[in-house]
Amino acid sequence: MISSPITCRRFVGRRSQLDLLKVQWRSSRAGRGSTVLVAGDAGLGKSRLVREFCESAIGDRHTTAFGECLEYARGSFAPFVAVLRALVASRPEALDDALAVRRILAPLIPEFAAAGVPPPEVNRRQQFDAYVEALNRLLGPAGAAIIIEDIHWADEGTLGLLQHLVGAVPDLPLLLIVTHRSDELDRSHRLVPVVAKIARKSAVHQTRVERFNEDEMDEWLGEIAKANPRLSRVALQNARHLAEGNPLFAEELITHAIGGATGDLPLTLRQAVLERLRPLPKDARLVLVVAAVVGERFDPEIVAEAARQPLADVFEVLRRARDLGLVAGETRAAFELYRRIGASRDARRLDAILSPKGRRGKRSGGLSERERDVVRLVALGKSNKSIAAELSISGRTVENHITSALKKFGVTSRTELTARLARNQDNVTP
Repeated sequence: MISSPITCRRFVGRRSQLDLLKVQWRSSRAGRGSTVLVAGDAGLGKSRLVREFCESAIGDRHTTAFGECLEYARGSFAPFVAVLRALVASRPEALDDALAVRRILAPLIPEFAAAGVPPPEVNRRQQFDAYVEALNRLLGPAGAAIIIEDIHWADEGTLGLLQHLVGAVPDLPLLLIVTHRSDELDRSHRLVPVVAKIARKSAVHQTRVERFNEDEMDEWLGEIAKANPRLSRVALQNARHLAEGNPLFAEELITHAIGGATGDLPLTLRQAVLERLRPLPKDARLVLVVAAVVGERFDPEIVAEAARQPLADVFEVLRRARDLGLVAGETRAAFELYRRIGASRDARRLDAILSPKGRRGKRSGGLSERERDVVRLVALGKSNKSIAAELSISGRTVENHITSALKKFGVTSRTELTARLARNQDNVTP
């Protein structure tokens, strides 16, 4: 059976991010342009957020222009060329008397070329200035919102024009929205220094789309259940557990269930998970599994022993895994994930590690997964309120986890706990 994709029509969560976009839109309409960088892992709803903003705050299609960077077709300035063409289509007369601008931009937009007149030889700065001038003429007094999606796939030329345009935005009636995947950015990614540079500008704002917390996920699944009354409770619970707050993953899981499939994860989701592993060498997968078990703080020797690989290799793989955002936190979720995507050999070895016999030296009083999460944040000096917000749990639950951790570590205060952790930085096991 083939089923249509399941989507939640109602916009859930993301209120602070949506409010930020609306505030900056009103500011741009008053002539004070700004740039908003929207980050988030794949599938968390960056595009959905932008669409909701455009529908609820802008409405008029002539005041929006979209450009997208494509992983499989990376062309110089491609998203900005798409934006300019969209604006020209809405105001075709705006550049009629801008002959010099049209000639300079003709190599990018062939329809700007004049018959028999070759484009002038200009440097990159002159080309960027011509783009900003064309944009200024096309915006008009009403201004516009320009959305550039998936900038993490941009080429060097596009990133250069982005930096130049961000510097010019404050003087334009323009809201520039730029989205990118945070899970695509390791330390060597070309976008990292670009974001760091433009984020320092006063008219640039950053926001991040996070995973749904428990209440948001319940609300989202409730909307899905209303629209699909035949959907079983088991399917909803399965999506809730495996998606871990990622709405796209939940949509794929539910679509898969409605289609009558059981067992394996849907192909689209398996591919998304495997795509995260692609930057790592093949023989690093098991190390990644073990890293997913122990989290960001770990005993490298235990990881090396479990993965049966040299300690130096383990350090390198774990470093790269952290850079790529591939270290998971839930032990059983990691096992279930690798079992379902077909990594059966790795899953069997991981299961052996997780079994009582495989956990050699683990004390009965060890911390739970959630307690380790809380303790790590305590060690960073975060308050109970901040910890509750970051882990999407209540303040009382945070207090209970801290109380339990204090007992297991044999200390009586947060200060003692932090000092104890500082002396044993690679392991949060009491």
